[in-house]
Parts: sequence; structure tokens; C-alpha cells
Amino acid sequence: MAITKIQSESLNLADTYDFTGTVTGAGEANTPAWFANKTDTTSIANTTNTKATFNVEIVDTDSAFSSSTFTVPSGAAGKYYIFGQCQFSSMSDNNFIVAFIYINGSIQGKGVLVDAGGADIATPVFGIFDLSVGDTAELYVRHNHGSNRDLRGEAGEKTTFFGGYKITS
Repeated sequence: MAITKIQSESLNLADTYDFTGTVTGAGEANTPAWFANKTDTTSIANTTNTKATFNVEIVDTDSAFSSSTFTVPSGAAGKYYIFGQCQFSSMSDNNFIVAFIYINGSIQGKGVLVDAGGADIATPVFGIFDLSVGDTAELYVRHNHGSNRDLRGEAGEKTTFFGGYKITS
């Protein structure tokens, strides 16, 4: 059926339509994209915003993730969905952990979790950010346990991770 013959009032979304030719504007590649995981542990000082480090790159489509920092490559400005999670070991009741998304060195996203059970707890952070070429994105963490706590990493369960991808120009 030719596109010119479809009228909005007669379009049945349950029907199957075969298109011959090229369909444009029907999606995007969602790149650049990156996802990094932490499989080691890092001791984090009390009440100190500390950059999370990642030792395993799982996805880095444009080689734009280096030294635990994503940098928007040339020609890739746009809106990005960015997400991360941090998990700390052996927290105590009523202590908090915070995950931050830093854009160009400033806090732009924040996730907070207060521990109610004295265990290993994790908090996510995510958002949509308008980024220009050369902008950077990093994951920072903080806790208020009173003494150093380990930022946890695991290979299988992915307890502390950081990633994102371009969603539109």
C-alpha cells in the first residue's frame, strides 16, 4: 500500500504494513554509549565526595570513556541518558550514601539512600542531560558512616557501575 493512500482515520495499528523503499527518521543509533563496572573495592573517606573509579569497560562505542570519565566526542552533542549506582559495605542504621552525576565538575544529578538495616546498601542515580562536545560526565559517591567504608565492586552482580547513551541530537 502506498503511503499516499493511507489516511489517518483508516489506519489500523493492528494491521501489518510492508514498506518498499527506505524508511527514514524511524529511530537513532543511541551512540555514543558506554557502560563500566567496578570489580574491585575502594576505601572512601567519611563525608567526602569522591570520584568512583571503574576497572572494567563493558561498552565504549566511540572510545570516549577513559579514566572513569565520559567525554562527549566531536559531532556527538545532544541529550544523553546517564545512569549509575554505588554500593557501600557494612553501613549502620541511619547512615546515608549518595551517588552523584557530575557534569563538567559540578553536581547535576543526585541519588540518596538512608540505611535502615545496617547492611551493604546501594543507591542509583540517573537523568537526562544536554551535553556539548567536550563536556564530561563522572560518577561521584559519598557516605556518612563516620569512618572509611568500602565502595563495593563485583564482576557478576554489578553493584557499582556507570553508563549512558545519546538519546537525541
